[in-house]
Amino acid sequence: MYVVDSSIFASIIVKDGFYQRAKEFLSLSRKTDLITVDQAFIETANALWKHVYILRRIPMDKYSTLRKNL
Repeated sequence: MYVVDSSIFASIIVKDGFYQRAKEFLSLSRKTDLITVDQAFIETANALWKHVYILRRIPMDKYSTLRKNL
């Protein structure tokens, strides 16, 4: 069993420098029990917001679609 940190989910949503590693981790852990904390959703949403409004790496028009996919 692995505890998955919100940084894994955030990397996949915003496609940052750790995107590929995060995706591989989830793919390799498919048959393993994965758990996370309730706070992970909030932290992932915050990372998405930061990449849209502060870092401007993601266009604002994509924010609502990505947010719904959390």
